[in-house]
Amino acid sequence: GQVRLLGGDALPLDDVRYFAVDVQPAWPLLIANGPEVTSDYLAEAIAPREFRRTNQARFAPEVVSQTDLVGRNLTNYRAIALLDPGPMPEQAWQVLADYVESGGGLAIFLGHNCDAKSFSTDLPSQLLGGKITRQTRTPGDIYFAPASYDHPILNPFRQLETTVPWDRFPIYFHWNLDNLQPTARMIAPFGDQKPALVENLFKAGRVVTLTTPITDPLRPNGRGTWNELATGEDAWPCFVLVNEIMLHLAQSGASTRLNFQCGESAILSIGEFAERYQLFSPSELPQDVIARDGKVIVRFTEYPGNYRLRALKPEPVVRGFAVNLSAESTDLQRLD
Repeated sequence: GQVRLLGGDALPLDDVRYFAVDVQPAWPLLIANGPEVTSDYLAEAIAPREFRRTNQARFAPEVVSQTDLVGRNLTNYRAIALLDPGPMPEQAWQVLADYVESGGGLAIFLGHNCDAKSFSTDLPSQLLGGKITRQTRTPGDIYFAPASYDHPILNPFRQLETTVPWDRFPIYFHWNLDNLQPTARMIAPFGDQKPALVENLFKAGRVVTLTTPITDPLRPNGRGTWNELATGEDAWPCFVLVNEIMLHLAQSGASTRLNFQCGESAILSIGEFAERYQLFSPSELPQDVIARDGKVIVRFTEYPGNYRLRALKPEPVVRGFAVNLSAESTDLQRLD
């Protein structure tokens, strides 16, 4: 589509902006539960039952046990959430590593099932982006305490950053994720400055770790609760946080960008629909392009406008993207 200013002036190039969106089914999401863990909160937070029933949910969650990961094909999932996992065999970690390495997004919510010894071995540490050292217990006087809201996961809180009531949801236990690798970044700390939320870039994918769970009931049997993030009164910050974590991972798990500036290479994930496409650009005759590894790369994007890819099959397959001039190219600020 396009947005155009009517009336015009002596510089028509900046009177129109082009855009592209992709309407698609709900993203398949895998939730793997640790021992005696329920996924009800996460499933309802990201895909409410009513939304699923009316086809309005943006995620289609499937729930399994962490023991079902070994030998499972994960390629069709846009993101995976591991809820309070316990020790897992090397094969399970390898399945997850292969998934992330190929561009997938993995969220890990650590809780009481975690074991520092098994989680600090080589492969889990590579995925987490650091080493699990020990468990910290607090009297409930610390809480989730972002220093800034510049990360995409926290960006929705930016306009409310001084009023988000994190202090109403105390943290009683959390794991220490230390010795962060160069590929890892602490998105937000707890009040004791230990990592609360960490993102690690692992090959082509990414792993986001929350060092305290979102699955603890308010009064667990035989042990203390780890936090009140999801169980506190009016716990909307946790609801927003888990949605943004999964949305960030799902959008990062594949090439979803459809809007570019002139001169940029456009990379489109088109799956296995066809190998050859015709490209219709704003100012040239159709050109043949070839898909490789499920992607089409278009390097000639000099002209602003809408670009369409069309594959001739029994039913025509159409993909597209939009290209705009950069803001600097029509900047009329007088030069010195």
